[in-house]
Amino acid sequence: MKSTPNAHKLHPIEQLLTQGKKHNNDDHWLLPYLDVFILLTMMFIVLLAMSSTEIIDNEKQLNKQQATIKALRDEIEPLRQIEMDGRSSLVLEHWQERIHQVLDSLKLRDDIALSLQDEYIALEIDDRLLFDSGRAELKPEGRQVLQNLLPVFELAAGTILVEGHTDNQPINTTAFPSNWELGAARAASVVRFLNQQGMASNRLMAISYADTKPRAANDTPAGRQQNRRVAMLLRMPDNE
Repeated sequence: MKSTPNAHKLHPIEQLLTQGKKHNNDDHWLLPYLDVFILLTMMFIVLLAMSSTEIIDNEKQLNKQQATIKALRDEIEPLRQIEMDGRSSLVLEHWQERIHQVLDSLKLRDDIALSLQDEYIALEIDDRLLFDSGRAELKPEGRQVLQNLLPVFELAAGTILVEGHTDNQPINTTAFPSNWELGAARAASVVRFLNQQGMASNRLMAISYADTKPRAANDTPAGRQQNRRVAMLLRMPDNE
C-alpha cells in the first residue's frame, strides 16, 4: 500500500507557540501608540505647569503694582488735602474781607459778627437789629438790614443755613412755650423774608438751636445779649 504524503502536522505545543508569535506580531503597534500617548500626556502636564506658574507670576506682579499704586496714592492724598484746605482757607479769608468791607459801608460792623466755621462764613446778627424782645416778627429796620445784605446772600453757593439762637432765660408764653420755638420762629421769619425777596426756597434752611450753642457765658447780661442772635451760614464759591 502506497502511503500518501501528509502535511506536516504541528505538535500542539508548537501550535500554541506559533499562535502566540502571531498574536505578538499583531500587537506590536500598541507599544508605539502607548509611548506617544504617554509623551503627549507629559507634554500637556508640563505646559499646564508652565501656564500655572506664569499665571501665578502675573498675579504676583499685578498685586505688587497695585500695592505700589496704593502706597503712592496714600502719600499723595494728604498732600492734595493740605493743598485743598490751604486754598479753601485763602478763599474764605478773601470772602471774609470782602464781606467786612460791605458791613463797614453799611455801618453794621458792631452789630454783625463775622467768623469762619469750617467751610462756611458765618454772619451772626444781634437779635435787637431784627426783632423786638420776645418776638419773632421782623422789625422794619431788620427788614432793611436783610435787604442791604441780600447781594451778599445771593453770592453764596448752595444752601444758606439760618440759625435761631437764644440765651438760657426761660420763656413760657402762648406763642413760645420754650426757647426752641422762639429760635425756630425767628429763623423762619428770616427765611420767609429772603424767599419773598426772590431767593429760591430750596436754598434756604431754618434751624433752631435755642440756648445750646452760646457765644458767651449766660451769667451776665452782656453775655446773654451776645447769645441772642440769628446766624447766617454761607458757603461761598471757590472763585474769588
